[in-house]
Amino acid sequence: MGKSSVRVQALSNGGADDPTRSFGESVFAITDNSSSTSGLNDGTERREIADDPVCQEVKEKRKLLFREFASDTSLHGIKYVTNPKHHKFRRFVWLILVLVAFIGFIVTTVDHLQKFLKYDTSTSLTYITQPNQTLPAITICNYNAFKKSAVINSGWESIIPVLLPYVTKASIPQSQVDVDVYENITLPDWDVNETNERWGHRIEDMLLECQWKQGYNCGPQDFKMVWTDLGPCYTFNGGNVSQAGADASPYVVNGTTSEEGLRIRLNLEQYDYLATPYDTAGFKILIHNRYDVATFVNPGIIQAAPGFNTFIPLTKTIIKGKKSPYVTNCTDGGLKYFATYTPNTCLIECLTDAAFEECGCFLPWTSGGDGEVCDFETAASCSFNALVGVDCPCNMPCLEEQYKTRVSMTATPAQYAIPTLCDKYNMTQEEIRNNIVDLYIYFEDMRVTVIEHKGAYEFYDLTSDVGGEIGLLLGASVLTLFEFLDYLAVYHMMGLALLKKCYHRHFGKRR
Repeated sequence: MGKSSVRVQALSNGGADDPTRSFGESVFAITDNSSSTSGLNDGTERREIADDPVCQEVKEKRKLLFREFASDTSLHGIKYVTNPKHHKFRRFVWLILVLVAFIGFIVTTVDHLQKFLKYDTSTSLTYITQPNQTLPAITICNYNAFKKSAVINSGWESIIPVLLPYVTKASIPQSQVDVDVYENITLPDWDVNETNERWGHRIEDMLLECQWKQGYNCGPQDFKMVWTDLGPCYTFNGGNVSQAGADASPYVVNGTTSEEGLRIRLNLEQYDYLATPYDTAGFKILIHNRYDVATFVNPGIIQAAPGFNTFIPLTKTIIKGKKSPYVTNCTDGGLKYFATYTPNTCLIECLTDAAFEECGCFLPWTSGGDGEVCDFETAASCSFNALVGVDCPCNMPCLEEQYKTRVSMTATPAQYAIPTLCDKYNMTQEEIRNNIVDLYIYFEDMRVTVIEHKGAYEFYDLTSDVGGEIGLLLGASVLTLFEFLDYLAVYHMMGLALLKKCYHRHFGKRR
């Protein structure tokens, strides 16, 4: 005789007077499929199992367990709803109160959750005194990119003024570049470094004096030529943008006077100007992080004119952001061509890739590593057209250094000093007035402003508010959840144990 196929079926235990009905009280019926032909259909065996004393024990012990749980749980109000000794009206009133409290808890919890999922930020502002601060990088650009004396008789004198706006572009072009002007022109080969050495303003010629803290004389060797969107420029105290932190700066400031900073005297060489934007003479100066690139599309540009002492006091600001999903959505880490992420390095890398993808070369003021630099014709006709409409989504960095500046000026040199300067620099009085630019760069405050974006509503705020609501409205806590879990575990373990006893008792009789 083959084995019987056994099926366990939970039967809903009806009855409106049973207070435990909402918690799924059941009795178990065990059905032997092999005996279905001998009376199962008429309900005889089902009634026999249901009336079994052991099976009745399952039901009674579960009822008792529920009543004990309802009377002892820390969830307020439940014991008044489930206690059969109380009047029905009283139990009904308490049921309404519990439901209202529970609905209130759900509504407030949803509101807190929506607030949390907005990922808003709040901003904190603190001041930290740093007795020693490192001087930032200082990039200086002459408004005139190429010297007239170097270009004359080179074959480029009629081409440079036309090409200049495209080779030194200070913003992303918004329309196509007209290349018809280049169709009948033969352009010689162009090497970036050679072009600057031969035609650009050399730092050896422009730098007349350089002094650090009135004790150390700096010189051209302390400046590095860099290509920017304004043409060839020179950076003092710049870092290695491809390996952040590898080279420490020797220029550390200990005080807040101009004597504790950098003093530079420059020769504008205005007598050798060829062409400048807006017919302007002077220097553009950018103060920036040592591991950031100098790009003159950002707003913090300082203009220094000849005939003036330009004082540039600095204050340092550190900005800390929050990564996604917060609204600041900051980015950290390095890039393909740069070791430090900043809005400038992100922008330059984006434009670099766009130009290379279209033209197979890099613009001189972008960074392409060891890649080929575009010649003049390609730069003017292809590369800038490749940048039309380029979208460069650059987030704020998670840690950013900014240097706030304010500028004040006085006339220089004084009238009595002009003869001495004329002899010293072999210039006429007019040349002194039109070319001498003095810069004083120093910290005016040794305090660092720290602006930190923090989560306006963090996870612990959510848990605190939800915990407060559930405690206020329901009188519950985290441990209440474990009370329910403990009740359910005991409920089912008790049922399984007694069901096993019931099974053996019933089928033991049949065999």
